[in-house]
Amino acid sequence: MKQVITLFFLFSSILFFGQSGELDTNFGVGGFLITPDLGTGGKIAVMPDDRIVMIGGHSEFNVIRLMPDGTPDNSFGTAGVSSVNFGDEDDDAWDVAVQPDGKIVILGVIDGDPTTNNQSFGVARLNADGSLDTSFNGTGKLVFDLDNPENYPQALALQPDGKILVAGYTKPVGSCDFV
Repeated sequence: MKQVITLFFLFSSILFFGQSGELDTNFGVGGFLITPDLGTGGKIAVMPDDRIVMIGGHSEFNVIRLMPDGTPDNSFGTAGVSSVNFGDEDDDAWDVAVQPDGKIVILGVIDGDPTTNNQSFGVARLNADGSLDTSFNGTGKLVFDLDNPENYPQALALQPDGKILVAGYTKPVGSCDFV
């Protein structure tokens, strides 16, 4: 089994290691891939056909889908990249999961509601081609605010019946609560 490791810089990087722990030089360029201008790298999901989905961003949710050799999957988004903007200045994708039908679910923080300055949880679902899945909440996106200044989504999971589970925490003044 191969392992994928993501490093966080001002750009996204992927290092690809073989089962022996040595850099797999058949992936990307010499075993690594740098994706400039897409924000920080985040979580990775490997699809059943070994294509790789990586999320990240800084002003929007960026989703990159790669072929097993590290080249962009041109059947996804534009040149292998799809972006989801929630209309705020600072949207960061934090977790990703791939449904059995190939749809991609992304969880992140929507930062800075101009009226409350609260951070909110954001969930988006993309079709297998990288377009927003409008059968999800009518827009492909869902934002929920827990009425506290700081709300941090951390993880998502998919149930066999298709339901999406989200976990994180909220910080009302003076405490920290699990969500």
